[in-house]
Amino acid sequence: MELLIFGGIPVLTVAAIFLVKRKLLWAAPVISAALALIVYTVALGPVSMAEVFRNSEWRGFLLLDMLIQFGITAMLSAIAGFTAYIIRRKQTGSGLSD
Repeated sequence: MELLIFGGIPVLTVAAIFLVKRKLLWAAPVISAALALIVYTVALGPVSMAEVFRNSEWRGFLLLDMLIQFGITAMLSAIAGFTAYIIRRKQTGSGLSD
């Protein structure tokens, strides 16, 4: 499950936004964090989110996990944004050799 949270969701979110609408790459960390929270809610099953936030150990883990996941997605978004900038620059023909 951690591979899905830290690998799959950030990569798929950034890739989908990169392919669909590159100007919305800034929203990728927020969307990815929301999807991760949904996955955690489903994975916890019978345990409610209110119960998770009442338990300090679970709350700490969840908040730390969301922060790490948000950071990974933010870095991937920055890389994708730079890649989009390079692609746009090559399409317009304004390179450094001009």
